[in-house]
Amino acid sequence: MNVVLAGSTLDAALVHAALGAALFAISALACRQLARLRWMLDLPKERSLHDRPIPRSGGLAILLTFLLGVLLQSATDQGSRIAEPQFLAFLASAMMMGVVSLIDDLVTLDFPGKLSAQIFSAAAVVPFGLAIHSLPVPFVGMVEIGAAGYLFATLWIVALTNAFNFMDGVDGLAAGQAVIAGIFWGLTAFLQGSHFSWSIAYIVTAALSGFLLHNFPRARIFMGDTGSQFLGFTFAVLAIIGARHDAAPLSLMIMPLLFFNVIWDTFYTFVRRLLRGAQVTRGHHSHLYQLLIRSGSPPVRVTLFHYAVAIAQGLGALVLIHLGDRESPLVFIPFVILQLCYTAFVLRRARIAGLEVDR
Repeated sequence: MNVVLAGSTLDAALVHAALGAALFAISALACRQLARLRWMLDLPKERSLHDRPIPRSGGLAILLTFLLGVLLQSATDQGSRIAEPQFLAFLASAMMMGVVSLIDDLVTLDFPGKLSAQIFSAAAVVPFGLAIHSLPVPFVGMVEIGAAGYLFATLWIVALTNAFNFMDGVDGLAAGQAVIAGIFWGLTAFLQGSHFSWSIAYIVTAALSGFLLHNFPRARIFMGDTGSQFLGFTFAVLAIIGARHDAAPLSLMIMPLLFFNVIWDTFYTFVRRLLRGAQVTRGHHSHLYQLLIRSGSPPVRVTLFHYAVAIAQGLGALVLIHLGDRESPLVFIPFVILQLCYTAFVLRRARIAGLEVDR
């Protein structure tokens, strides 16, 4: 296990800490100003959990803080960079996803338009060596999937982009889970000596933490699609970079584990609605976390529960990095059991409350 970062002197550590603190402050101040502008207001609707207009411009602060952080980090620590083609492809595609999402927040794209933009952004980055060419199989190890890896990588990026976007429905829920995931992703990268993954992790976490100050426990600003789609996309691409292009490879299983509860809620809700004949492309409020709130659980309690699960998944990731490719998928077993129990609990609460589950 390598815990030595590029240029990991005391001076370098202080630079990282100072940059993280500065990005946190910049993000917090930017969100504060954007909230005062009352720009891009999210008006209460039938499916909303808020009862007053709230600006959804926080994602712009996250996006710009992230870009500033990456540029400053690249200028001050060349040792944390990956190869130029992959770095530029990552940065350009993430910014493209952020800009398209900002347009969505401004004019509200329909589902086909939004999905097309996500697929295009993912497909644009995959050819630059950011495909998934092998997957770990329990008791077998890494199995090559060949050219299908390009399609698999595109599906993974689009899936996590949407999953994270769908979980942004309660004050602090998506942002807080992303902060926790960012912390544990950075910690695993630090322990493995993955310089680029570590640097991106603390940049994203600092930008998100500044936003979270104004988003929880009572939101004064939302991140909107600008933030949620950009973050889901960035974490998804970062997982591939960490596995294939960093100074030390990270397991491809780490990121899916860190966001497993997000992925589970989205996948389960999609399949349930599809099997029941619901129009899956239309907006609804039947995700598990939404059903739990609609059945009477306080939103803050629901958010804190998801934080606890995210921390447990982060601890699972710390276990995973000590396992081989044959054993690492087995770390998901307790979390699958947890989600099965959680799902059964939520559906039982919903039935008792007489809720129409697929609304």
